Amino acid sequence: QILERLVKQVQPKVVLELGSFLGYSAIRIARTLPPGAKLITIEAKKENAAVATQAIARAGYADRVQVLDGRLAADALPEVSRLLKGGSVDMIYLDHFKDCYLPDLKQMEAQGLLHANTMVVADNVVYPGAQSS
Repeated sequence: QILERLVKQVQPKVVLELGSFLGYSAIRIARTLPPGAKLITIEAKKENAAVATQAIARAGYADRVQVLDGRLAADALPEVSRLLKGGSVDMIYLDHFKDCYLPDLKQMEAQGLLHANTMVVADNVVYPGAQSS
């Protein structure tokens, strides 16, 4: 419910999710997006992305969610920039490889995907074995 509350608060036109897994969070985001908004979600594992794509379609959100599959986020971010034609995202949901959060965020910043008011939401920031700095 926290994620949906944040989407409603931000009213994003474009959301970027890193780490789709099976599409659950993508569906939760998509159902609270304002009209005309879209979600781009990246999943490294093709099998998981296929399941996510099917789940998103069955939930009725295929028109507002695009799944990029088979690549790590860092490798897919240039395609995100192309899809957005140099534009930025209003909200980012990080739920992929935890060690990649900071490097991927820095890459998004370098590519111009962030703007001053982009909201970044990260799942499982603190987890067993995580480095403290």
